[in-house]
Amino acid sequence: MFLCFEADGKRSAFPESVLLGVDENGFMIQNGPGSRAGGVTFFRMDAFQGACQNFQQALNWVRRKQSNQQAAASAPRPQAQLPAQPKF
Repeated sequence: MFLCFEADGKRSAFPESVLLGVDENGFMIQNGPGSRAGGVTFFRMDAFQGACQNFQQALNWVRRKQSNQQAAASAPRPQAQLPAQPKF
């Protein structure tokens, strides 16, 4: 099973075997041996998006977001209307 996370507009999927721990704040994931990040990555609880059964599903989940981001980057974005009298 692969754990799927989305944080800061990026999607990630990790095998459950690299899960070090879970608490009320989030998930601690063991990085690979060649990682520069220091060995452990932390994901907040709200970054967890679910789980996939196999590698191919996890890979498709990660790639689908990348293709959507590329399409959104090329599409024009509508300008938001500013309120005439903002309330603070």
